[in-house]
Amino acid sequence: MTYRDFDLKTVTKKFYLTISDRINLFSNVPELEPSPLLVENLKENLPIALSSNTDKSRSSMITAPILIELKKLLNHQIGLYLWNRFYS
Repeated sequence: MTYRDFDLKTVTKKFYLTISDRINLFSNVPELEPSPLLVENLKENLPIALSSNTDKSRSSMITAPILIELKKLLNHQIGLYLWNRFYS
């Protein structure tokens, strides 16, 4: 099942989730500035990823660079599971 096949109602029911409309959930988390490399990559990748209109292209060209940037900003304290492989 692809990401676009999910909706909030289905996921909430299937995984027994509770929706909380908590305001300012991340208010205590400091904002981080993206690196110039991430900004440039997204500037180039975004139009291509959106025009191809596939989950794979969006994941490869938008989501993955952001997650990799986050991993760098957190000094590699998180792992990523991308395309059937775990990167610690």
